Amino acid sequence: MITVLLNWFNGWRIDFDGWLVRARRHSDPVTLPPEIGFVEECAIAVRTPRHARLIDRAALAQGGGE
Repeated sequence: MITVLLNWFNGWRIDFDGWLVRARRHSDPVTLPPEIGFVEECAIAVRTPRHARLIDRAALAQGGGE
């Protein structure tokens, strides 16, 4: 439950197809494996709350937390 709450605070929202989506940040990966999600020009989408949290934690580890 805490992961879902932290994802919401970090800007992740669920779209109509069930993907977690948020605006892309400079610290986000350029590509993602298809089993995790995909990156577009202005957005990033992942399948599970766990994947969203891992992306946010990696950005914090790189010093890119906004």
